[in-house]
Amino acid sequence: AACWAHVPWASLNASVHGRLKRLTEASAMMAPCARDVASKECNDTLGKAMTSDSWISDHAYDTQHSGFLGAWNVSTDHSAYAVHALDENDFSQTVKFAHTHNLRLVVKGTGHDWYGRSAAAGSLLLWTHLRKNLTWHEAYAPPGCSSSDAVPAVTVQSGVQFKDLYPAAMRRGKLVIGGTCDTVGVGGCWLSGCYGGLSKLYGNGAMNILAARVVLANGTLVWTSKCSHPDLFWSLRGGGGGVAAAVVDFVARSHPTPQRARSLSF
Repeated sequence: AACWAHVPWASLNASVHGRLKRLTEASAMMAPCARDVASKECNDTLGKAMTSDSWISDHAYDTQHSGFLGAWNVSTDHSAYAVHALDENDFSQTVKFAHTHNLRLVVKGTGHDWYGRSAAAGSLLLWTHLRKNLTWHEAYAPPGCSSSDAVPAVTVQSGVQFKDLYPAAMRRGKLVIGGTCDTVGVGGCWLSGCYGGLSKLYGNGAMNILAARVVLANGTLVWTSKCSHPDLFWSLRGGGGGVAAAVVDFVARSHPTPQRARSLSF
């Protein structure tokens, strides 16, 4: 605790333009129930949590699952500080700060990870949820590759959820491979494999990643692809979120929408 008090949090906050937030027990969505389980505030909170995992994912402190017996517990394994990341600088400064001060760093978008990798007691949280932009490409060549490798694609910021991506793709007559739950974060799913209704035709989500903009442990930003940092790129596609690097942006292949499909569960 004495060492923790000497961590220069103010300098991190300044470097990320005031986007560092202190997380406490009172920050948790279930805090009203901890105070009084019979209160109206607790009942209202439970109603929101039980009917909308979108509501849960909008809270930096909270996770979609309560834990695994003997492994992790949402009531104790929560971060102490969170950076509400909006740009590349926020990612770079947060990762570099954690490295410099030997802090446990976790990366979280929506908190769907069953294994609790986006939650850890006393950790510094890099919260990617606020980055929601999509950019569509008719012909995209991965960094370091030749123009002959160009294919239709979409750049997806690391806070995008499938509920953001799927409707935008359908409006353009496009299909992007992902999971079946629309509130899951695209990045967390893709980094862990990510299977959907058309994976037998187009492969899983990880296979469709063409490139990723990532932050290395020392805070350096690099583009990865099969032609640029290929070993790192290989490790990202299925290795799991926050394992090899912190991803700022993804670029994934897009496909034409199947003409004979009346309705699809992705």
